Amino acid sequence: MCGLDDYDEEDAVGLRENAPWTAEDQLVKFGVDFARGEIGKPFTVVDCDLCTGQNPASAAPLAKELLKVLN
Repeated sequence: MCGLDDYDEEDAVGLRENAPWTAEDQLVKFGVDFARGEIGKPFTVVDCDLCTGQNPASAAPLAKELLKVLN
């Protein structure tokens, strides 16, 4: 699974210190295999029927992966 990671939140928008938790923290805490790509670059992960994207730049590649799963 991927999504906005701690590094993106801390360095890209400067809000990490204001957040009591982050999505990455919580997902890893519950045993999710969390993956990340380069900051600001498209990055997707497909695991069976679950399709996730790291950031807004991942929208188009994620849509293509989702269509593959649906077909």
